[in-house]
Formats: sequence, C-alpha cells, structure tokens
Amino acid sequence: MRVIGLLCLGLLAGCANQLDISHWNGASRDDVILRYGAPVAEVTLSDGRTMMEFDGFTTGAWKCSTRFIVKNGVVVASEAVGNYGQCLKMHRD
Repeated sequence: MRVIGLLCLGLLAGCANQLDISHWNGASRDDVILRYGAPVAEVTLSDGRTMMEFDGFTTGAWKCSTRFIVKNGVVVASEAVGNYGQCLKMHRD
C-alpha cells in the first residue's frame, strides 16, 4: 500500500510541473495575443491588472495552462503549469 502511495505521488509530481516563461515579462499584451491567439479567459483583478489564461496542447489528461498578468498593457508576471512535455510544445518558439 505504501508503494502505491509513493507511486501516485510521483505521478502527480510529474503532471504538475511549471515551465519558466519569465522571458515574456516586459512583453506587450498584444505580443502575447499575437503568439497564442485569443485567451480562453480574461479577468480584471481588483487592483486593475488583468489576468489572461491560455490553454494549449491538451492530449487526453495531459494539459498545459498558461497565465499572464498584465498591467498597463505590459506583462508583469507569467506562468505555465501542467504536463512539462505539453508546456514545452506550447511554448516552443
């Protein structure tokens, strides 16, 4: 039973990786949209910043979600979370 628990934790860790996409910080909102298309979600936060979310390269249960925080039209934070391989495909330049 203990081995099964450790195996499950290992599988979950492999699914919940974060890819460094901080090179987008400082880019314009328009540049992000030109690269990834229309966001699947866009929300204005209480401090006036905007969160844009993009989903991409879903294969079965493997998925990558990407979020950008934008202030005054400029990306100030970014993250790509999901299956590492799927995120690499999505963010290949």
